[in-house]
Amino acid sequence: VEAWGGQWVEHDFPRICIPFVTKGQANAVINEAIVVPQWRELVEKVPMRFLPYEAPALEALTRKYGLRPGILPKGYLRASEDVRCLDWSNWAILVREDMDEELAYLVTSIMVEQRAELEARYRHQPSDIAAMTYPIDPYV
Repeated sequence: VEAWGGQWVEHDFPRICIPFVTKGQANAVINEAIVVPQWRELVEKVPMRFLPYEAPALEALTRKYGLRPGILPKGYLRASEDVRCLDWSNWAILVREDMDEELAYLVTSIMVEQRAELEARYRHQPSDIAAMTYPIDPYV
């Protein structure tokens, strides 16, 4: 990007970086999620083109990390065609091998035994735009 005369603008939070494009401070957004409401505002104000993953890259991510390919369907966020992407619809919890067993039980309890309470925090939005996919399926 810089070799082309451009500049790389970075921020950790999508709620802050997406408005860079809406306000004309950037020409693109690279982000792993599209669930924050600023995406809807962005596509209403700025014509966007979603770049698909190349098939070999998706295959490598599946093979190496177990990530699942997905599709951003045509029409969603005004996408002009189906777009190959990663499926981030489930959450992974990564822990260290030496994690305390009681803490591991508590985390598991929240995600499995108490998932309805956790899901309730996101049910004010439809599942396809909520920040957490629900219903939580601990067996996927």
